[in-house]
Amino acid sequence: MSAGEQEALLGSLRLDAEQKRASVEALCQGETALKERAHLQSLLKAERQRLLRDGLTESDLTLLFHKRVQGLLPLPRLTPQDVTSAELTAANKPAFQAMVWRLLGAREHIKFVGEQEAREWLEWGLKHSIKASSTEWANVAGAMRRSRQYKSAQQALDQAFAREESSRAWYERGALLDATGADVTEAEAAYRKAIELAPVDARSWNSLGILLSDKLNRHDEAEAAFRKVIELAPADARSWSNLGVLLGEKMNRCDEAEAAYHKATEFDPADAWPWGNLGFLLTDKLNRHDEAETAYLKAIELDPADAWPRNNLGNLLTDELNRHDEAETAYRKAIELDPTYALPSFNLGWLLAKLNRLEEASIAYREGAERDKDPLPLWQGQRADLQSRLCREAVRQALDTRDPAALRDA
Repeated sequence: MSAGEQEALLGSLRLDAEQKRASVEALCQGETALKERAHLQSLLKAERQRLLRDGLTESDLTLLFHKRVQGLLPLPRLTPQDVTSAELTAANKPAFQAMVWRLLGAREHIKFVGEQEAREWLEWGLKHSIKASSTEWANVAGAMRRSRQYKSAQQALDQAFAREESSRAWYERGALLDATGADVTEAEAAYRKAIELAPVDARSWNSLGILLSDKLNRHDEAEAAFRKVIELAPADARSWSNLGVLLGEKMNRCDEAEAAYHKATEFDPADAWPWGNLGFLLTDKLNRHDEAETAYLKAIELDPADAWPRNNLGNLLTDELNRHDEAETAYRKAIELDPTYALPSFNLGWLLAKLNRLEEASIAYREGAERDKDPLPLWQGQRADLQSRLCREAVRQALDTRDPAALRDA
């Protein structure tokens, strides 16, 4: 491998340390070196294309991979303090800071766990990225929105509009309106304004399709929007995945959905998302549970830091395969990976209650409620049922021990 390929491997954002170690070992073995090199070149090319599509430049990638090879810029919990440490050895600090701001706005690579962390990044941006474009500020607003830091996302979006009414700023306004439960017609209007300013921007068409599908139930229009994305970017894996979700979950065209997911995996072998969606389709619609498990495990292999496929794998293991110990492990790992994601805690609570581990189940439900202040009625009902079971168990134990104090507490 060339020096550039080696840095791209060791500095990769998608591969974890264990995957990198395994790849290096395979490259050093004569019988596996050629196959592993071809595999890596495909994965790293897809990662590079995705980062460029998300707003980074070629020079950004060279600098980013070089710094990560040195053990700097840890993801996904990058902090301004990490940047301060990394820029000490930067030859061109303004270029380094500009790269960091674009990285911050790249999809899915940075997570903001709390409002304080998001606010610190806003302060950093106002100090070091004041010359950043409207698009770059809107991208950062998007990263904050995806971490559910909506107040900071709005402040970053205000900075984007203060610079220019760019297509990306209008796109992000639509996305933020959609995420916060505002009037969906306003969100649709914002997406259509983004498309008016940049008719060939596939991302705006894609999000319009999601809104039409998920919120407005205008499925034929949603399909047209997704197919417009595919027309603009035929090799865009995410558009094929979104089309698959619509066809499978909304329109019950499961064979076409499965084909769309396979198209996505063909165009981007490094993208975990279509494998996770395929696993859900195989579980929920097609009852092909062994294949579903394989798809979830492939998603986890490709993106070990993503909590979503682990949560869904836990559901499959709990509900269909009755492998409860493995399901518990999957839920707990999902919780560890994304402390803002409530579903694994609720699902863990359901599993533990099913196993009659009621005190542990109560803790899991409580932690889920702390993460999601407005849980679904299903989870509220299950938590109330669990509290009733705990109360009955306490009464039974008090009667068994004939302890008046325990009976009074129960």
